[in-house]
Amino acid sequence: MATIWALIVGVGTVVSTEYPDVPGAAVDADNVFRYIHDDRQVPTENIVTLKNEEATRGQIIRKFQEHLIDNPAINKGDALLFYFSGHGSRLPAPQGWSVVESADDQQLVEAIVPHNEGAMGSDGKEIPSIPDYTIASLLTKAAKHGDNITVVLDCCHSGHGCRDGRFPERESGEETDDDERLWVRGVPPEKLAPLRLDVDAEVLGLSDSQASGSRSETLPRGGFTTHRAKSYVLVAACRQNEQALGGRKGGLLTTNWLHVLRSSAHLRSYSQVMKDVSERVENMIQKFSAKYPDAGPFSQHPQCEGLSQDRIVFKDSIPAHKGLFSISLEDNKKCRIFAGDLHGIQIHTSFEICQIYPNAKDNKVVGTAIAIRVDAVSCLAELEGELSTDDGQYYLAQIIGQVQPLKYFIALPDSITPDVRRTHDKIREGVDTLSRSVAFPSEDPADADLVLEVGSVHGGGITLKRQDPILRSLKTNLPRLDREDVDLLDFGNLLNAVARFNTFVSQTSPAHPFDGRLEIKLHILKPARTPGDFEKPECREIQEEVPLTTNDEFEIRESDSDYAFTIHNSSTTDLFVYLVYFDPGTYGISVWYSPATPETPTLLAGKTLQIGGSAEHASPFEFFIRPGDKIDTSFLRLFVVDSPAEISFMEQNDLIGRGEYHERFSRQRFNNTDPVATWDGKWDCLTRRLTVRK
Repeated sequence: MATIWALIVGVGTVVSTEYPDVPGAAVDADNVFRYIHDDRQVPTENIVTLKNEEATRGQIIRKFQEHLIDNPAINKGDALLFYFSGHGSRLPAPQGWSVVESADDQQLVEAIVPHNEGAMGSDGKEIPSIPDYTIASLLTKAAKHGDNITVVLDCCHSGHGCRDGRFPERESGEETDDDERLWVRGVPPEKLAPLRLDVDAEVLGLSDSQASGSRSETLPRGGFTTHRAKSYVLVAACRQNEQALGGRKGGLLTTNWLHVLRSSAHLRSYSQVMKDVSERVENMIQKFSAKYPDAGPFSQHPQCEGLSQDRIVFKDSIPAHKGLFSISLEDNKKCRIFAGDLHGIQIHTSFEICQIYPNAKDNKVVGTAIAIRVDAVSCLAELEGELSTDDGQYYLAQIIGQVQPLKYFIALPDSITPDVRRTHDKIREGVDTLSRSVAFPSEDPADADLVLEVGSVHGGGITLKRQDPILRSLKTNLPRLDREDVDLLDFGNLLNAVARFNTFVSQTSPAHPFDGRLEIKLHILKPARTPGDFEKPECREIQEEVPLTTNDEFEIRESDSDYAFTIHNSSTTDLFVYLVYFDPGTYGISVWYSPATPETPTLLAGKTLQIGGSAEHASPFEFFIRPGDKIDTSFLRLFVVDSPAEISFMEQNDLIGRGEYHERFSRQRFNNTDPVATWDGKWDCLTRRLTVRK
């Protein structure tokens, strides 16, 4: 079972006299430590805490590298946490940086403020804040340990001055109790030390020429908030251009985040937790404003960003393992397993029953079960043997033979070089471990779903030629693996992932209960509203619709535009919506949207739901072309169910290829996200292609 490694930073006092301290920041750090150490039972040596004078710029970066990057004790998949409480800001970027732009066309960089910001360094220059580029680079390096990374920032992101709450005086002339006062955790940009062009060049791994020149080609666009982040989930105190608030007892984000985590009786995802946190923060601000109408105005909406925000927080209680589903015991001979027709279950599908202990390192297979009746999202299964209901243990079911078997063919060139032979042996080493229920060799390449053309890439690399009915017509570049990719991959896991991808991208509901009653559209959003407009919810208006072609495809050009999807439900049933993205270039599957509150439908009868730039899903969507490509086609699948369903079973990490910034995705291990409980219901799905061109 994965453990947690944490770097906790609380900067309550600052050297500069240009702006006030941050009451409650050190308290936040202590509270997070107690939660990780006491509630999560994480040993002290796994936690590094820096408070006030300890939290200098150099120490924060140094401890991040030592504890979360270069630490040999971290195992693959362990949970990493970087927590910061203090001042944040958004300040002018040096010329040539590719950054987040504000409405007035200033080039701005988001930053966190260490204890010694503004002091004179040993080089005779002012010590600057820590920009988002540096944090992003550190996170990228930490991702070598896996994608189970959590970043929590209880600070402003845009430098909202240093206003605190203005309170009425008591009859005695004394001011209201300081314990009720709220301070804004932000510093105006003009009060911060300027960022130099060469800041953190050694951390970012830049050469002298790169450090002194433009960063637009060497680094991704800045900004802490990024809904496309793959390796980490960001929990942020507020939206850009809002205030992060806190008092002497701690920040509103941290106080409520810890409360929700502690009060949850069952495993919950980041997005589910943060929906409750946001509601609690909003209620606290409303009560505060009603009690002190002359204070403020205040606006704070905590955010949750990242493509993995629907996975379980820290993945600490259930291991990331393929096909684990919740069980409800009917009697000592039967159980309901919350996997059904939506999950590819049929009568006679077999399950292994795993015994789960919350604090155990290994979970035990204790029996099997056979599906005897299948509904939309659950099945009734017959048990072999009895399961105990003792306290301190529970059960999950693992599907046996879930996917449609993949037929593969290994194509060798006429000339067998040593590199080709090594690649062939590496493939055989992986695929020989596979069950025929997952993948098996084809004698005829024309009859195979996937042909691995060995030697088609220099150095014994491979081209993956897709021949299955869904993917063979794509005009995009075929996935190619160079020698380094081949060394990194486990080909048993690769073929398993390809088989799952092909299964779920072609899966349909046999009944089609909502056929003709659903419509999905893609829209370009109008530009974001101007900074300072805090009172309205973060909803972006639609600018124009992207037309759907005759073959159910959205075609767009790569640009900086923000997009949103709208889904209209003309049926008489309230529906639960799940938007799933399939990337044939990486064989990655990501749940882009699911209801933040699993028990509440979000697509009501006769209504339209906007996903992206809306109160329900704040982050807009952006689309890009990988370096070297001119066209990229992917698949969007809209799943709808009339009752709550577990959909994250489909997810799998990007396995091969490279991302937007040429980052490598080759992985030794293939894991899925953790499940949550589900109930019966009817389901249906729509499929749309999405093509992006240069």
